[in-house]
Amino acid sequence: MTGPLKLFYGNAVSGEQRFPRPDLEAEMLRLLEHSGGLKMFQLRRIGKSTFRVFAEERMKQRGYAIVSVDAQGLRSPSQLLLSVFSQMPRQTNGFVDRVTQWAASDKILPNALWETLGAALGGTVSQDRAAGDSIADYWPTISAQIVRALREEGAKLLLTIDEFTYLLKNLMDDQGDRGRQQADNLLASLREWRAAGLKMVLTGSIGLLSLAREHKFSTEHLNDLSGFPIPPLDVAEARMFIQAAVAGEPDNIWTDAHTDAVLAETEVLYPAFLVKGLLSIGMRRPPEPFRIADIFATRVRPDLHDSFVRQLNDRFKRYRVMDGDYQRKLILPVLRQIMEAAQNGSTASSITAPNEFRGIDVQDALAMLHEDGFVAYIDARGGDRVWRASSGLVTLWWRRAGL
Repeated sequence: MTGPLKLFYGNAVSGEQRFPRPDLEAEMLRLLEHSGGLKMFQLRRIGKSTFRVFAEERMKQRGYAIVSVDAQGLRSPSQLLLSVFSQMPRQTNGFVDRVTQWAASDKILPNALWETLGAALGGTVSQDRAAGDSIADYWPTISAQIVRALREEGAKLLLTIDEFTYLLKNLMDDQGDRGRQQADNLLASLREWRAAGLKMVLTGSIGLLSLAREHKFSTEHLNDLSGFPIPPLDVAEARMFIQAAVAGEPDNIWTDAHTDAVLAETEVLYPAFLVKGLLSIGMRRPPEPFRIADIFATRVRPDLHDSFVRQLNDRFKRYRVMDGDYQRKLILPVLRQIMEAAQNGSTASSITAPNEFRGIDVQDALAMLHEDGFVAYIDARGGDRVWRASSGLVTLWWRRAGL
């Protein structure tokens, strides 16, 4: 960003709409360069999509071909495969040609399915083409051909899958046990692709760990991916964000007092919160600083709070469908201990396991609560982890939920 920050609220942003976060951006690129990729399964509106787009842009500058898939509406591995293949770069004797030649010569697909795959490689197949669903029956063999092509060509490829956990959820909601097996095959194949050199960024606004617990599938195949949590801005960064946003306004009458008021009223310093607040205030002709509190109370917080509270409600309700009354017997008692400790936090060693559960069960519960946005932690000196509510929004949710 070389000029003023141009605010936009809603989707992923880039260029002059993106506020640079150099330390996080450098960490993301280091992890991508030296591992198979990243996973981000966090709440909406915290910046996942913006960082995914950043990764695509920077890796493209480094010579990578980018394949980007929105998986929220996909309901089968076949649809994912067709989406991926339709975007693969085409070159003579390149990756695509290798896979198609081997598949044809080895006769691994019936003619109808081969036609569907060939149409996908040409970018002319519809995602809802019925024949495509049967490709799942040949998934392991096709995946093996992809691994073979990746290893022999050594192509520089980055695959990003947005809302990946929605695809897994759709699979199991639609097909039950068969969907669970397909999900396991898919996760295993993606790991093999990464081992063969394909970089990945997987994101989702549904927590993976709670989804796995609910539907009884393993997440081991994603252990090679580095987690990439996106923290809020610190106060100094948030101040620079506001200054960059107001810098381009003509006849600027924005003052430090305006900035202080915005920072005081913003619940969590994610860029989306600041953007919502600044757009509601109006930067060209801002009101007196003392009026900003009322604007946040009537126009900003209701919308943002409702959005985050709904997300937390949805995630907490998912624990209800887990076997063994898991939400009431384990999740809720563990979360209550942390919430009642307030700002002091709870050390991991002080969180007691309810009857019939053990310490390892508490660790699993904490991992889910962390990924789902309820709790955060720091590792104190000596190794004892300190847990607390991840933000004031969680404290608000807790009060409203009446748990």
